[in-house]
Amino acid sequence: MMCGAMISIFKSKEQKFWSWFQKNEEKILNFEKDQDSVFKELHSQMMQVNKDIVFEFGPIVNGKREFVLSAGGIISAFEDVKKLYSAAPQMDKWSVVKFRPRREPYDVVYGEKKVKVKDVHYVLIKDQSPDKVGIILFFDDFSEVEYDLWLGIGFSFLDQVLGEYDVATILGGILVASSQSEHFASASPLNKLANDLDRQFK
Repeated sequence: MMCGAMISIFKSKEQKFWSWFQKNEEKILNFEKDQDSVFKELHSQMMQVNKDIVFEFGPIVNGKREFVLSAGGIISAFEDVKKLYSAAPQMDKWSVVKFRPRREPYDVVYGEKKVKVKDVHYVLIKDQSPDKVGIILFFDDFSEVEYDLWLGIGFSFLDQVLGEYDVATILGGILVASSQSEHFASASPLNKLANDLDRQFK
């Protein structure tokens, strides 16, 4: 008994989280049965690792579910996400993913705005940081009065196309503008952005 207690004491906070996760695996896998309770408990356990770490679930496919560990775009939490991911055990019913990954971009509904992917364009610009690049996103219905709203829409699209890690580590200044802007002439469709950045940075 004493030996077991000593082992428990010296578990890292990441190991403690995964021990709890495995003990509650079935409940978490089928969280839809009691989503509020499961999410509250899961959030409480994650808070003990880092208060900024959040999570996402994918659907169950062939008995397996994707569990995404995210820093919510907060760079100071990135290292703890990496540590938590590295400590994850092999689990037959789970695929653990580090940071929100790139996705096939989809149309965004943000407040009362609905913006189609095909209507979003971008231009890469020089950034103050030499190891990053800035970007301007162009929208047909952009209004300067609603700048913050359009910036939020822009981040939603970038998160899809590039994934959480690249948005935080590759992109510097992020601006939004109207497709009537003089800079729009050299813009490219958003679906080309990932390949464009990969050629420059990877």
